[in-house]
Amino acid sequence: MAINNNKTKKDEVALMRNKKKRRKGIVTVLVLAALSAAAIVITVFALNTKGFSTYKPLVDGNIKQDEPGAVYASFKEGYVRASRSGVEYVDESGNTKWNEPVDVSNPLIQVCGDKIFVADISGNNVEVFDSSGHTGKVETPYSIYEMEGTAMGRVAIMTQDKNINYLELYEQDGDVVYSVKTTLGGEGYPLSFDISDDGSRLALSYVRAENKPVETGIRFYDFSGGKLSEKDRVTGEFSNYDGELTGEICFFENGNVAAVSENNVKIYTGNGKGISLKSEHGLFEEYEGVIKRVIKGSDKLILILSVNDVESPERMMVFDENGGEVCDCKLTGGYDKYVLDGDKIIMTAPFRFAVYSSSGKEITKQDVDKPVSALISNGGDSRFFMISEGNVERIKLS
Repeated sequence: MAINNNKTKKDEVALMRNKKKRRKGIVTVLVLAALSAAAIVITVFALNTKGFSTYKPLVDGNIKQDEPGAVYASFKEGYVRASRSGVEYVDESGNTKWNEPVDVSNPLIQVCGDKIFVADISGNNVEVFDSSGHTGKVETPYSIYEMEGTAMGRVAIMTQDKNINYLELYEQDGDVVYSVKTTLGGEGYPLSFDISDDGSRLALSYVRAENKPVETGIRFYDFSGGKLSEKDRVTGEFSNYDGELTGEICFFENGNVAAVSENNVKIYTGNGKGISLKSEHGLFEEYEGVIKRVIKGSDKLILILSVNDVESPERMMVFDENGGEVCDCKLTGGYDKYVLDGDKIIMTAPFRFAVYSSSGKEITKQDVDKPVSALISNGGDSRFFMISEGNVERIKLS
């Protein structure tokens, strides 16, 4: 019995030692896991807060000469360029994929998903492309002064003929889907418009100057029923803008609509019937100022505001598709062009540029010895195409 008791005690001691070893091992594993997690967090934080102070040309980058008056837009980590000589697609390596000799005198480029729309402003045509090249053409009998495309290939065009405006939606082969006519009289003068992703819904802002005080508002249409209709299918109308001009309309991917007036942003929600005001945001509660630029995205709206602040003369406000405020940050320098390129906001002016994330974090801000006219993302936070004085070169921030 004594021997058995001793064995039992030895077994118990061994069991306790094993438990302590296992416990110690578990603690060690947990500590190492915690340290690894902390290292990952620190690394991610460092990457997300890293800034760039200079740049260098890429060794393998192509440098191209360009003609004056060309305009550019980001497309699939490369870019699209339009000028009097035609429309060109250059891939992420700087190689020309195609160059179409279409006639566009005063080009405006818009990229929607895989579709590229190039309108001839004050002309009569819109050329449609995708990654493979030219896919369609839309012609209108009146002068074009605004265009909005969709990822489906449909394009909405605002045209003008004397005192009459036409807002028409076309298929990329030129067929008309619907047409809305407005005049300087009863319906008011159109200020801005946007369409939903499928082109079935339209939001239009207007002003009626003959009324005292001046009446401004926004009107919603639903053309989901099909082709041309004799009646304008108005699904909602709001005129509670106190005479402020509503210069920008933005459809988000989720169907909500943002209307930007002189001093506020209003978010509307609802498909078809039953459209309602969801939220309203004042823009100049702290500082007096004006809206300098409105940048529309599929799921965000970015405003650049000029304000009466000597140290920070500009503010950047970003709203999400539900009207939530993503950021409100001060900008210390002014720029001429502001572009939303993926999740980056790119600002350029002669001899300087800046890049911010869409959440308001500064990625870089640099003075350069070239009159920069455009900066286009080339993948990641650090690679770009820089266009200056007719030269196109690939650069890397450092």
